[in-house]
Order: sequence, then C-alpha cells, then structure tokens
Amino acid sequence: MQVQELKKNAVQMLRRGNYSVRKLTAIHAGALVGISLLTPVLSLLLENYGGSGGGLDGLGSYALVATAQVVLMLAVVLAELFWSVGYQNAALEYVNGQNVTPGSLLAGFRRWGAVLVSTLLVAFLLVGRGFIAMFISSQIVALLPVAEPLNQAVEQLMVDPTADMMALLGDSVYALAAVFAVIYVVLYALLALPMHYRYRMVNYILMKEQKVGGLRALLFSHSLTYHRRMELFKIDLHFWWYYALSFLISCLSSGAMILSLMGVALPVSVEAAEWGFMLLALAAQFGLFLWAKPVMEATWAQAFEQLMADQKRVQEEAEVPKRKLSDFL
Repeated sequence: MQVQELKKNAVQMLRRGNYSVRKLTAIHAGALVGISLLTPVLSLLLENYGGSGGGLDGLGSYALVATAQVVLMLAVVLAELFWSVGYQNAALEYVNGQNVTPGSLLAGFRRWGAVLVSTLLVAFLLVGRGFIAMFISSQIVALLPVAEPLNQAVEQLMVDPTADMMALLGDSVYALAAVFAVIYVVLYALLALPMHYRYRMVNYILMKEQKVGGLRALLFSHSLTYHRRMELFKIDLHFWWYYALSFLISCLSSGAMILSLMGVALPVSVEAAEWGFMLLALAAQFGLFLWAKPVMEATWAQAFEQLMADQKRVQEEAEVPKRKLSDFL
C-alpha cells in the first residue's frame, strides 16, 4: 500500500466527481463551524437565564440550566459525530465514482444506531487502556528518584492528616507531573494506537455495508486490518502536517487563556478576547478543512477499498482447489 499512489488516485477521483468537492466540503465545514459557534451562544443565553432569579427559584433555574447545557453538549457531540461520518461516506462515493450530493453528508444520521454502538465500544476500549496506562505510569513514577518528595509528603500526611498535600510537595509537583505525563502519553500511545488502527475502517464498513451492525463492523475491521496497521499508520504519518495545524488551531481557540497565564496584558476584556480567538480559530478550521480535508479523506477511502480488494483476492485464492501433479500430466 503506497501512500503517494493512494493520494494520487484520490485526487483524480475527486476531480472526476459529479459534484464539486470544494462546495461539498464548504457545506460540511460550514455546518461544523456553525455548530461550534452556536454552542457558546446558546450556553451564554442559558447562563443569563439561570442568573436572573434568586432564592429557591434561582436554585431551580441553575439546575435547569446545568441540565440543559449537558444535553446541549451531548447533542452537539453526537451531531458532529454523525456529520463527520457522512463526510467519510461522501469520500467513499467519490472514490467509487458514485453520484455525490449534499444528501451524502446525512448518511451518518441515517445509520446513527450502528455508528453510535461502534463508537461507544471503541471509546470504552480506549478508556480502558487509558486506565491501564495510568496505573502503570504511577507505578513507574513511584520507583523513580523524582517521586522522593511525594513519598516524604505521604509520610508527613500519615503523621498529620490535616496537612496540605500541595504545600508539602511545593515546586516538586511540577517535575512530578511532567514525568508522569511523559510516561503516560508514551504508554497510552503504545496501548491505544494499535487498537485505533485495528478499528480505523469501521465507519467505512458501516457506510458501504448497510446491513452490517456496529459490533459486526468492529469484527470486520479487525479482520480487514490484520497485519496492515503499520501501513495505515503511515497514511496518518504522511498527513502529519494536517494534525499539527489542527492542534495549533485548537491552541488558538484558547489563546486568551494562554496569554493570561503568560502574564500578557490584553488590550480588551477577557470575554472579548475569548470570543475573538474563538472566531479566529473557527475561520482557520474552515480554511484547513476546505484546503486539505478532501484529499486526506479520499486517501483513506482509497485505502479502505484497497484493503477490501486485497481481502477479496485472498478469499478467492483460498477457494481455488489444490491440484495434484497428475492433473497436469
């Protein structure tokens, strides 16, 4: 599986598509930006509504607002999930030369049950590996010299349970947290990345095979990517710059907080700066999607189709009966 060849074929199929890929991506990215912008606006309105009362009525309003914010957050996460799967479906249609329309972006909503089941199962597995990495990391840190201040603080807490743990650790807490974070990230990557690529093709399977459920899609993806995960990792490695820019954009959205932590004086209020950085980040995200996402998603769709073709060829070869030497004489 050659990444450059996959990318070249993806670009050609996007150009041959019946619907403008730039227009379709603008619809996709615009909807995501709209949802991202609508969420803080609604949250702000809810907070203003909750802060308008006092006493017991005020407590009831706060509880209602908190519940509404949780529901809103959950709805946004699910909408973005199904909408993103719809874009993967569109990429798959481009690659297969099918008729692509804006309605292709709704495919994730049409298969919401299977998408939700598979996503929750994968998330459960990832969280489990996160706990494993956390436990192992804590054990490793406890054996290192950097943990000596922590051991001394624990001993003092046993003598005086009312003591403040953070005060006992002092500045050593930063070194301790940094070492733990590095070890945790490395261990989590070693545990989670193989599983991530094992189930990387689940959404494409759900979009291509309409009768396959979420659990079967996981099993199908497992067999499809068997001994091929390193090849899939190379695809992401090829698009490292896309993920790097996405990370920088996410940092840009928190620019006001970062500048405040650095002690930089802002010429406007903190609230205005937060909104300004958020709008800049959304504009940058829209531009990044419009520029790079079509080729990247189409490349992954090409990789999926190649894996499907390879598996089909292996199955056909396995079904060919073995001939004896006498059959050729």
